Amino acid sequence: MKTLTLVAVSMFFVLLLSSFAGAVVITFDDIALVPGENYIQNGYGGLNWDNFAVTDPIAGHYENNPNAIGWINGIVSPNTVAYNAFADPAYVRGADFDFIGAFFTAGWNVNNTLTIEGYNHGVLVGATTTVIHNTGPLFVAANLLHVDEVKFSTTINQFAMDNAEFTVRNLVQTPEPSILMMFSSGLLAAALLRKKLL
Repeated sequence: MKTLTLVAVSMFFVLLLSSFAGAVVITFDDIALVPGENYIQNGYGGLNWDNFAVTDPIAGHYENNPNAIGWINGIVSPNTVAYNAFADPAYVRGADFDFIGAFFTAGWNVNNTLTIEGYNHGVLVGATTTVIHNTGPLFVAANLLHVDEVKFSTTINQFAMDNAEFTVRNLVQTPEPSILMMFSSGLLAAALLRKKLL
């Protein structure tokens, strides 16, 4: 009987703890695109987005423009990529998160210099600068931990970003209904068994 109670309590804490942090790979492929600029809305992926937009280079026929081959080459998961609108700095903000890294490609130019800076309450906690190319995606491992803002900037033109990996703390995740049903059934069975044995 003590074993059943221990199992039930353990399952409860596993579910409870899983609701406080969520490691996610954001592909941007589930964003519905409309004509014009498609800015990423705040709350997407549990984060706030500033000056980030998305595009589908295949649907946009970027392959017809030889200067835009980086957009096509930047696709990691089909077909949507994020970018810094108007080549201005773009930001991701949240209460407490990690930016592990993402795949980056130079959108318009052969080469572009990308700088990623992580801040916690306005204090720089880490930065990385790398040259990205239009020939294919490069995974940039930023490993910016416990930040509330990440700034992405380039020296010239825009970058394409795909499959960005974040860990978002205090993100309330809704467990699947089947998991809740199984968990509830197990607790009910344990309670009934306990009552019957007493």
